[in-house]
Amino acid sequence: MARTKLSKALITDASKLEWKTPADLKIKYGVNLRAGVSVTSVELQDRRVILDNGKDNIVYDKLIIAPGGTPRKLPIPGV
Repeated sequence: MARTKLSKALITDASKLEWKTPADLKIKYGVNLRAGVSVTSVELQDRRVILDNGKDNIVYDKLIIAPGGTPRKLPIPGV
């Protein structure tokens, strides 16, 4: 079984990398990025994410769960 190449293995030119701010993501892709909050539950039937034990909630059309990871340096000189 072959492993899928991760995006960092596919990009060999550091000038093609783009960092997006939360505002850029909202304007260009309609994405709402929430950092520093805890998801305490996901209500799949209502398509709702409950944050910080009910202090806030978000209704969604599409949900991506990205719990984070350990950043790795790209194998590109000068990065």
